[in-house]
Amino acid sequence: EPQYFYWHSRRKGGAVIDVDVSLKAIKLANRTILLATLLDITDRRRAELELRRAEQDISEQREQLAHVSRLSTMGEMAAGFAHEVNQPLTAINTYTQGLIRMMSNDNISCDDLKPILIKVSQQALRAGEIIRHLRDFVYKRDAGHEIVDCNQLVSDVVKLAEVEARQYDRQITVSLADSLPKLLVDPVQIKQVILNIVKNGLEAMEGAVAGLGVTVSTALDDIGEVRIYVEDCGPGFSEGDLLEIFNPFYTTKTNGMGMGLSISQSIIIAHGGDLIAENKELNGEIAGARFIIALPRAETDCQDYNSERVAVN
Repeated sequence: EPQYFYWHSRRKGGAVIDVDVSLKAIKLANRTILLATLLDITDRRRAELELRRAEQDISEQREQLAHVSRLSTMGEMAAGFAHEVNQPLTAINTYTQGLIRMMSNDNISCDDLKPILIKVSQQALRAGEIIRHLRDFVYKRDAGHEIVDCNQLVSDVVKLAEVEARQYDRQITVSLADSLPKLLVDPVQIKQVILNIVKNGLEAMEGAVAGLGVTVSTALDDIGEVRIYVEDCGPGFSEGDLLEIFNPFYTTKTNGMGMGLSISQSIIIAHGGDLIAENKELNGEIAGARFIIALPRAETDCQDYNSERVAVN
């Protein structure tokens, strides 16, 4: 049978080269001869290594940029989170003051104190949960893909986004599909993308009719992709916006930087998925914006998935 080798060889002058070697047995008249083919692939190997290093540099820069973006998002939402944490702390203070007054009564029993202590504990856990979500979201660490549940990711993000929603006096409606396949993703980065889009939707509805809000839903499409839909009831996009929306520094906001959606798209593409922006229509009229986050299921190899996607396109 034919045999193939990769050789790390050296020229007469001492230069190291990379060689692809193939050996094949060939019938020639009544003789069997060995055909050896040697192909110098030094330049190709060098180019591959340089490409690999460049990809690593790009990945590290994307990680750094994504982290800065998360810090920026939390900075914008800081007032809301401060108010959110202050509520359980105020409740704890109120309960403990009540306990102190009750303990001055000689007839107080442990059974009387227990319900109040339980409430104190619940409020402390509530404050701790808010801080934990914040810490997990902004903590900078090496990117790592994990097998995760899509619905759980969405639920975690909604807990963060509800702080912002209360600032705008809006509601976030959630509709989660059953039995979705798992995802192989960096959970913090995917949460970052969802939160950024939900936050944009809330901001887009400033001044809109009271009672309208943002809807976040999940589904499995016909080709096996897990999809996350984020829909708002704002003004939607113009044709020009849809052409430019993911370009760096393009923004429809008065004080926007124009980097959030660009970073979000690069994150989703790096996960082998798509980020799509479109208008939501009702009775032939634009009724808001819709973002679709499409991600391959965990069982799908990202490289094969992208090859199939390119072939189809």
